[in-house]
Amino acid sequence: MTVFRGIPTRVSSVAPTTAPVAASFAFAALLREGSYRRLWLSGLCVNSARWMDLVLLEWLAFQLTDSPFMVGLAPFARSAPLMVLGPFTGIIADRMHRGRVLIVTQTLGLGTGLALAAVFAAGRRGFWPLVGLETLFGALWALDFPARRTALYALVGSRRVSTAVSLETVSMQVAEMIGPVLAGVGLARFGPAPCFVVVALFYAAGLLVFMGLPARIGGPTGRATWSLAGSLGAGFREAWREPTVRAVLTITVMMNVPFFPYQHMLPVFARQVLQVGPEWLGGLVAADGLGALLGALAIAGRRASCPTAGSSPSRSSPAPFLCWPSRACAGRGPARPCSG
Repeated sequence: MTVFRGIPTRVSSVAPTTAPVAASFAFAALLREGSYRRLWLSGLCVNSARWMDLVLLEWLAFQLTDSPFMVGLAPFARSAPLMVLGPFTGIIADRMHRGRVLIVTQTLGLGTGLALAAVFAAGRRGFWPLVGLETLFGALWALDFPARRTALYALVGSRRVSTAVSLETVSMQVAEMIGPVLAGVGLARFGPAPCFVVVALFYAAGLLVFMGLPARIGGPTGRATWSLAGSLGAGFREAWREPTVRAVLTITVMMNVPFFPYQHMLPVFARQVLQVGPEWLGGLVAADGLGALLGALAIAGRRASCPTAGSSPSRSSPAPFLCWPSRACAGRGPARPCSG
């Protein structure tokens, strides 16, 4: 007679039932540190501005041109600096004072938001001025991203970097809910110029919170001895030699390039299929952020269920950082790290 054995409810024998509680305590302890909390709040402000700006760009591109192709072209122009400058800005973040770099990027972001507000307030709205200033936003993001990641590592160290990256993920997903909703409601009620003023205010708030941190973050530890080409080559070789990083990069590119850019067509879908206004476009984008946040929280609660034998911070920490640029380069806007 055949006996069927039941499937055990707990897959791993090392999974503690208090894992979610322990994770919550770790998050709370990190947020109680003033320096990290200020960096986290600064990132929340900056990412809210970026998500708000992305929805504004996509809706205005469709409104100005009535062309789905131009709707796709505008975010591509915004993401192009990420693809072109991305490999080099990481080296810049290693060789320059990253705190000053972040002050420069947030200050220029504030100025760009005000410039966009002035263009639309003066009635000189046009597709190409919009795209030109948005390309500058993309260049600032390409420089801000690696500097902010290395600043995060400098503040918390290697032992807590995984927790810090997880909290940063939550910040980005919350920003994906805040920014699009504000953009959609603002476009429907007030128009584009006040919306870009709010984008500038987000950058100003992030800059204000960040002031005082550059001294804590620091800069390069010593004089660079490698050339630019040598640094790039070493980085690519190290990423390809590590099987985990190589697999994560491959899967991330495969998922992000053909699938995730669907979001750029949401303005076309909202107006022509659903026949709704920009406020509902903001809701559609925010729904994606809500789903991502709920999924991340569910995964975070089960992360301790995975066996951790043989793992170490040096083996596991590169993957989240390397996931971000490829998602952003796919054209989807502000990126979110893979933290699991």
